[in-house]
Amino acid sequence: TALTLDMSAAGAATFNAGATFGGDVYATTYRKNGDSDTYLNFPAANQLSLVGGGATIVKAYQIAGAYGVLELHGSGSATYPNFTFNGDSNTGMYRATTDTLGFTAGGTERLRLGTSEMVVNEGSADYDFRVESGGSANMLVVDGAENKVGINRTPNISNSKLEVGGADNVPLFNVEASGVTGGMGIGSTGLQFFHGSSSKLAIASTGAATFSSSVTHTGLTLNHNTGMYGTDKTLS
Repeated sequence: TALTLDMSAAGAATFNAGATFGGDVYATTYRKNGDSDTYLNFPAANQLSLVGGGATIVKAYQIAGAYGVLELHGSGSATYPNFTFNGDSNTGMYRATTDTLGFTAGGTERLRLGTSEMVVNEGSADYDFRVESGGSANMLVVDGAENKVGINRTPNISNSKLEVGGADNVPLFNVEASGVTGGMGIGSTGLQFFHGSSSKLAIASTGAATFSSSVTHTGLTLNHNTGMYGTDKTLS
């Protein structure tokens, strides 16, 4: 039998072999015989949807005659993102929550973009964050396992939370106000405090402090077997 016609109210036609039509064919849905809950649907004017397992998977439609919209149904997840790749289905993009995109790799969310913030590693995984610059592969590093931050270095100092790498005997931290700069660095002479690019105070590993010039302080008091008191004293 090449063609079976259902003359009841359902009005179904079943082709048992290929069919060729010389004109338009109209239907509300197109489905595969034997799989009644998966089909191509036309829910309204200028709309096309793909239904799988009885639920809409994706809908395509036009707004105001000018804007084509591809609408996914179902939010997806980090394990099963809506947009993914053949052979790597747990890597892609999905809707993490209202107005928020989630980006996942290996089934774990890595980046989240919302209306008020961008979050890296929302799930607190053992996941590092690294930014390269023109001259440093580790310009900014967040070590997810060790809870440390490195600037211009990979952080690895015991008990530290923030580490900065750079050259010896130059300021690594700087502040500026009204064109005047000051900062702190470290080098061969120990921890150093700078005014501009000049070191003014160095503290060695022994605890000894070396000033680059005389020190004046109103109301100076030195009380380590010196007996020196005064209102205006200068050490040089």
